[in-house]
Amino acid sequence: MNSKYLDEIIHNSNRTANLQVVFVDIIKYSQRRTLNQIAIIDKFMECIKNALTNTSKEYVTFCQANDINFLKDIIFIPTGDGAAIVFPFNGLHDIHLFFAKNLLELINDTNNYECEKYMQNKWCNCHNNFAIRVGISEGKGIIYKDINDNYNVAGNVINMAARVMDFADDNQILFSEEAFKQIIDLDDKPDLIDNFIEFKNVKIKHGNKINIYQFIDEDLRYINSKKCEQLMVDEMMETVMEQFKDANQLLSTTSENEIDKIKVVKMIGKMAEFVKALSVPDSDKLL
Repeated sequence: MNSKYLDEIIHNSNRTANLQVVFVDIIKYSQRRTLNQIAIIDKFMECIKNALTNTSKEYVTFCQANDINFLKDIIFIPTGDGAAIVFPFNGLHDIHLFFAKNLLELINDTNNYECEKYMQNKWCNCHNNFAIRVGISEGKGIIYKDINDNYNVAGNVINMAARVMDFADDNQILFSEEAFKQIIDLDDKPDLIDNFIEFKNVKIKHGNKINIYQFIDEDLRYINSKKCEQLMVDEMMETVMEQFKDANQLLSTTSENEIDKIKVVKMIGKMAEFVKALSVPDSDKLL
C-alpha cells in the first residue's frame, strides 16, 4: 500500500524524518504450543489494529489538517513475536504513549484472568491469554522501501526502542531518554513527570550506558506500575558496589588505630541490607 506522505519524505527529505517508535513483544510467547502461538498472534494483531483505529480517532483533527491517512502513513514492522509501530509525524508528541496505553487496555480486556496457570506463570496453553512489554523511543531515522516494497525504518531510534523494551516486565512501558524529554517538554500536563521513574546509567549492548524512564499510573489497572525488576536490581547492585568502594577507601587510607570502626560497621550493615533485598519479592520497600 503506497503512502503519498511517506513517499514525500523519501524523495524530498533525503529519507530522514523524526520518528516515534513503539516496540512491543509478547511475554513468554515461545513457551506456548504452536496452536496457541497462532491464536495469540491473531489476537495480538487484532488488538494492534483496534488500537490504531482508536488512535486515529483521537487525532482525527490533526490528520485532516495535514492530509494524513493512518492506515497508509504509519509504518508497521512485524518481528515474529511482536512488532514495531512507527509514527513519522511532527506535532503529535504523545501519540506513542496514547497508542501504547490503548493497546495494553485492549489486551487486558480480552484476557481471562480466572486462569490460575496464567496468573502464576504469565503464560498457559489452556487459554489465549498474553501480556506484552513496551519500549518507546524518539529521534531521527531513515525511511526506505525494502526488498518486498514495504516501508521500513533504519537508525538508532528503532534500535533504542528495542533496547529499552528488553528491560521491561509484563505490561510495562519504558521510554528512552530522548522520548521522555520530548513528551515532558511538550505535553500540556505540567505534572506528567510524576508518572515516570528514572533509572540512571543502565548498561546496554556494547557496554554503553543510557538513562531509562518507566511510565507508571496506579489508576490504570492494565499498566504494571511496579518498579521494573531488572532495573531495580541493577540499581541496588550499583549502590552496593559504591558502598564497598567507600568502605575499602576508608580502610586503605587510615591506620589500624584511626579507623572509624562504627562507620565501617554501618557501611557493611547497609551493604548486607541491600544484598538481602535482592532475594526479597518486595525489595523495592527497602529503597
